[in-house]
Amino acid sequence: MKAKADIGKMVRILSASALFCFCILTFSHNKADVDLWGNAGFVTALPGQMGFHHTNTYSFTEPDSKWTNHEWLAEYFINRAFVFVGNPGLIAGKILLGFLLIAIILSSIRKTCSTGVIIFLFMMVMLSTIGYGYSTRPHLFTYILIALYLKILTENRLKNLHLLALIGITAIIWANLHGAFFIGAIILLVFALFKDTTPTEPVGKGNRLVYSIAFILFVACSMINPYGTTLWSFVGNSAMLTRPYLSEWAPFNPLTDFQDHTDFMALTAISAFCLIFSKKRRSAPMLAVILLAFVSAVCMRRNIPLFAIAACFIIPEHAESALAQHIKGLRALNSPRLQAYFLAVMTAMSLSYSIFFNKANFFQMEVQQDRFPVDVFRFVKDNGIKGNAIVFFDWAEYAIWNVYPDCKVFMDGRFDSAYGNKSIKDYLDFIYHQDNWSKALSDYPTDMAILHIDNPAYKALLTTPGWSLVYESDIAGLILKNDSHKEFFDKIALKQIKQPVINKTEYFP
Repeated sequence: MKAKADIGKMVRILSASALFCFCILTFSHNKADVDLWGNAGFVTALPGQMGFHHTNTYSFTEPDSKWTNHEWLAEYFINRAFVFVGNPGLIAGKILLGFLLIAIILSSIRKTCSTGVIIFLFMMVMLSTIGYGYSTRPHLFTYILIALYLKILTENRLKNLHLLALIGITAIIWANLHGAFFIGAIILLVFALFKDTTPTEPVGKGNRLVYSIAFILFVACSMINPYGTTLWSFVGNSAMLTRPYLSEWAPFNPLTDFQDHTDFMALTAISAFCLIFSKKRRSAPMLAVILLAFVSAVCMRRNIPLFAIAACFIIPEHAESALAQHIKGLRALNSPRLQAYFLAVMTAMSLSYSIFFNKANFFQMEVQQDRFPVDVFRFVKDNGIKGNAIVFFDWAEYAIWNVYPDCKVFMDGRFDSAYGNKSIKDYLDFIYHQDNWSKALSDYPTDMAILHIDNPAYKALLTTPGWSLVYESDIAGLILKNDSHKEFFDKIALKQIKQPVINKTEYFP
């Protein structure tokens, strides 16, 4: 008996270790994404202080256009982490936010599901699913706040006044952290409209009235931000825009996205099976929430992690109802020794992958040179080239960090929060070489282009009179307008050009 108890204790310890190490693996991704430079550099001061920008600033197309920075507070936190701790601060902050999210989710799951195997396997699939896009971005705060709201509302443990106070405070914080704060309002509205039919602590009319008041309070408190009511109008307009040219904004396609999102498809199948075959009564509000989350994930791939988070607050208890008896009948899953071996191997693999796999340095954010043209921008900087550059979308914020104010960009990742429809259309027409592609050159003082060599506009610009290719790398080329850069072309004639020195591994910034 003692030996059995000892191995059971070991299994529990190894389960916690395996989960911990898999979390590290998921949350420690250290490759710089296209928005990292903006997230770490756009906001260096608080509203009202010198250095807090209310206008576009970094662009030559619309420098005085109003900029609704719907994630300014999160960007300020990211900037402070980088300023004070550097790259380790960015990685540590991302990991800590991830563990906070997991703590909220696990504290809820343990109240509704007691089968250890189900909890462990569900958490593995969920973690794998939220790993998509888990980078140093403001949306990490939204993940945490969604989980917090769902935990509070599903457990229904707060007194009405405490609930309203919490909603008011978090609404203010959320509206300044990230533009997806409106999800909080949607969750509250769902709980106000749908009556919970679960047998434990049923939600009556009084609770639904409180949720209705909470919804109104959330909307009112979210107006407390540097942009006032215009933040809601911006978020509403932005939510209606489609961006199929951005991979994460594109709809989910099971045929083409199977490899990237096998975990999402598995989680969807598990969720559907458990909801159908569970013998427990289903929560109407949570059914509505998970359905909305699934639809949003299918419509836009960037919302896939939101579905995974929502699933945590309804699926585990139904998984236990639908699967617990079947799992007990599987000897392999119920063999403590086999579980211990499996968990030990998984712990070791997750830990080693976290530290060594595809990483030169665990504590540094790596800039992949097959994704970002480090050499091209270093060439621009080393040779003192100045101008107005139309830059491939993915590299625009990298350009702002590295060559502003000597070079300003046509458009960057702030998109409609800082640019008007005309600039956006003219930019996209240029990049995709549409009929009006040359407007980006003729209607604006554009005199530089840094484009991907496979881009249609790049190939067209190479044959455009008055423009010359001056530097090309494996992924990008620098093309200059001849009459705007006579001084540089004179340097070429005198052979005074500096060639960039590139390190084997480049780190942020």
